Amino acid sequence: MTLPLHALITLPYNAIEAMLLTKQLSFSKHAGVIAAFNQHFIKPGVFPKEFSKMLERLFRNRQTGDYAMSPHSVQKRQTKT
Repeated sequence: MTLPLHALITLPYNAIEAMLLTKQLSFSKHAGVIAAFNQHFIKPGVFPKEFSKMLERLFRNRQTGDYAMSPHSVQKRQTKT
């Protein structure tokens, strides 16, 4: 069984949200989740710093995949030209 790309990106994020919930922390934005994860799990040394960089890269890739060629962004580009 192979997972779709979106699932491969979303699963680590969901796992991090679950870890933050163990500290009674919840955030409505991805940036808040990443910042809190860095504060509570990277800085204390629970996970290596490279993990944070990988998470940020996954988030950027997800943003690009979700919004780069959405119908809204294509329409917006066509309006500008």
